[in-house]
Amino acid sequence: MEAFASATDDFALTDGSGRYTGGLRELTDGIAELRRRTDKPYTLDSALSSDEASSLSDFEDGRTAFLRQWPYAYGTLHQSFAEQDLGVAPLPGRAVLGGQNLAVTRSSQRAGKAAELITFLTSPQSERCLLDAGFAATRTSAYTDDRVRCTSASASGGSPSASPTGESTDRMPRDAAGRPGYARGILLPALQRAVSRPRTPLYGAFTQTFTAQLGALFTDDPPSDAVLAGRLDEALRRALPG
Repeated sequence: MEAFASATDDFALTDGSGRYTGGLRELTDGIAELRRRTDKPYTLDSALSSDEASSLSDFEDGRTAFLRQWPYAYGTLHQSFAEQDLGVAPLPGRAVLGGQNLAVTRSSQRAGKAAELITFLTSPQSERCLLDAGFAATRTSAYTDDRVRCTSASASGGSPSASPTGESTDRMPRDAAGRPGYARGILLPALQRAVSRPRTPLYGAFTQTFTAQLGALFTDDPPSDAVLAGRLDEALRRALPG
């Protein structure tokens, strides 16, 4: 999806009602971009089948120079990498966001308490705690407002250490306000430029169709961009309402 969104301005496969709105031109351009990004110099052969744990091991052991499932792994990696040996760079092009939703069901017996919990979890302070712990906060204030702080010591690496010497185990580079060093200059601009993944109640069907069709790109005899775009367009029209 990131390759497709980067290849076409205002790329969208669905409209506000979840109906399929894709076209052959944008699908062809997206496939061409995906082909370039997954060329041999950029990806390991095992990347097609590896999970997060194995790809993390590939990175730690030096079999690949890039790892994309950060920020959550960033703090952990600094336990074994020196600061000058580990860096962060923006993704090429645009990022695609999914998201996690917090909601209260209409039939909830504790709707008030659930709403209070959501208010707490999405508060500026809680979002700052998420950022300090190495996750992507959803509030701009977490990245830009030094007055918003996380009072949970463990989130910012200030908790009592399990080390016998009492030394902190937090080695993540941080700015003067205690945020991860990459947060304001790299992560925030990437999030601000990001686009949403396709909005559809049939997201499972979309994902299965999208990945199954694009799998042909990674075979020994991949089809051309135009042929694969035609197959993908036809399959998505079947899978999603139009």
